Amino acid sequence: MDTAYVAASIDMIKRVMSGQTYGQVGEAYTLKRTAIQHRVRLIARDLQSIVGVVDVPDYAIPTARMLRDNRSAYLEALEHYTPERACHSRMKKCVVPDEQVDALAQQLRQHSRNAQRDVALLMILFSTAAKPLEIARLEVRDYLASDGSVRAQSIIRPEVAINGTQRPVYFCCDAVNMAIDLYLVQRISKHQGIGDAEHFRGLAPFSKLFLRPDGENMRIVQKKTSAGIQYLCSDILLAYKRIFSFGPFVGITAMSARRTIAQKLDTRGVGSAAIGTLLGVSERATVKRLLAAGNNRGNPSTVVRHRTALGQHA
Repeated sequence: MDTAYVAASIDMIKRVMSGQTYGQVGEAYTLKRTAIQHRVRLIARDLQSIVGVVDVPDYAIPTARMLRDNRSAYLEALEHYTPERACHSRMKKCVVPDEQVDALAQQLRQHSRNAQRDVALLMILFSTAAKPLEIARLEVRDYLASDGSVRAQSIIRPEVAINGTQRPVYFCCDAVNMAIDLYLVQRISKHQGIGDAEHFRGLAPFSKLFLRPDGENMRIVQKKTSAGIQYLCSDILLAYKRIFSFGPFVGITAMSARRTIAQKLDTRGVGSAAIGTLLGVSERATVKRLLAAGNNRGNPSTVVRHRTALGQHA
């Protein structure tokens, strides 16, 4: 990929977000207005569907006004934008086989400085369909019951869900639970988020389920925009960016996990409405978009090996 071309396209979208018209940007680059619009929209769509832009649906058609109204969220996404991975994802949007997730987990165990936490973050992403910001908001009580047992059937609380609507979440996979449990054991050994020793395995129930390596909560910033309040968490986005960088392949993103789960549920015969409920999506167009790319009904090798428990309860 031409790095100069990409850098220029990123500058173009920043100019538009700052208030310049497509025509004004075109004058600066000696290009037609339509050419500028095409390049800006391409970058914006990458940010929405591959990186994820807070409060902007991945299927939304980016307009100049949308870019300006959500400027801080797009700029946040730009910090985590990798053109090479974006190019690969555009060419091949398909499910991520369990074997690739396992390979990435193994790489994390061998090379990550925060291996236990990072493996747990990876596994929960590919088993719950929760968005990164929602994962950053989860608390110990969402995963554990007071007696220390795992809440096999839990919920994404309204204050956790990005859309503010409660939905079910399931912790029924031994491999996923084991990864989270190992991380919690490490937390206890480091005295991070400790509570009453007789409840919640000695962890504070209202402590965040996942913490920064220094034991502090991941920082969630609240920003006002013309469209309302936006919540940004650079810590969780950076954590996942680093996690994906360990993969021996390109193209895997947080959006890949949601697409993977949606298509696996579809393979099991779960209806679009139920898939939307489980993923916290109310727009049929979003579910349709997740299912449209790389449908694998005819490829049994990609069927989940009981890692995604959502479909069992739809």
